[in-house]
Amino acid sequence: AADTETLTSIEAGFKANLWDSRARWSSAIYYYEIDDQQLTATGGSQNLNRLLNADKTIGQGFETDLEILFTDNLKVLTNLSWNDTEIDDSELNSVAPTPAVPVRMKLRVSSTVPLARLPVYSLMAMNCPEHPSGCSISHCSTISS
Repeated sequence: AADTETLTSIEAGFKANLWDSRARWSSAIYYYEIDDQQLTATGGSQNLNRLLNADKTIGQGFETDLEILFTDNLKVLTNLSWNDTEIDDSELNSVAPTPAVPVRMKLRVSSTVPLARLPVYSLMAMNCPEHPSGCSISHCSTISS
């Protein structure tokens, strides 16, 4: 069994109504540290899972959203975010076998690598006409490996 995670974080931001409340803008920056973050290692010929802890994970970033009602029938929403994360644990290069998982599992983790599957940059725009056809969405993410 893995140890309990401990998270310490700080976030600061603002929300503002603009243009006679026809626009709304919010932004935030954040920083966090996780001690003993729980991760799942998967591998071996039977594709088994094992729960383990990383010594420390550090993350920081920002997010900003802008929503504008251009006309009574046209609302545009945008979102931009940037995430900078890393796992700091030199012992995660491989996971030793156990009775439950009798194979050595290699993790693609060395010291100070980003969290997997978390976008570094993300940009989203949505056009929401006020009628039944709904919204059209454009989304772009850059995920580092």
